[in-house]
Amino acid sequence: MYDSVVALLVARGALEWMGAHLGAGSNAGLLAKIYTAAVGGSLFIAERRTLEELAHVRVTVRMLEGM
Repeated sequence: MYDSVVALLVARGALEWMGAHLGAGSNAGLLAKIYTAAVGGSLFIAERRTLEELAHVRVTVRMLEGM
């Protein structure tokens, strides 16, 4: 399912592939609309809470290397 969601967001221009990484696309505003709708509809509460917690984690080179 993840691949299908990413493919849809890429097709809509919300995301774009930059090599092996995803970045904001020309229609990145769509992501804000999706987020606003999710918050307004009380959707994905646990997932959003997890992302909010992870936003405070400092990513290190060691973490990226899988050590």
